[in-house]
Amino acid sequence: SSGVVRAGQVRIVVRNLGAEAHQVMVVRTRRFAERLPLKENRAVARPVAVPVLVPAGATRTIAVSLSPGAYVLLDNLPWHYWKGTSVAFAVQGPA
Repeated sequence: SSGVVRAGQVRIVVRNLGAEAHQVMVVRTRRFAERLPLKENRAVARPVAVPVLVPAGATRTIAVSLSPGAYVLLDNLPWHYWKGTSVAFAVQGPA
């Protein structure tokens, strides 16, 4: 619910209200959230935590330790990121 979080252990709760599954991952990047490179209909990015599959109607939690910087939370199933399923957020404070 916030575009800024404090550095350290972060808990991200993902609730899928849609009719299809999503593969959610957290990526640290210096690029704009919508400008990650694509290959075979997916974003080319190294996640900072294990990607989480969120089935339709399900809720999953991602627990990850984050250092200060710019991040993107995105869905990396084929075509999902390309369609705009991503959100940028910042991590501030000492790690």
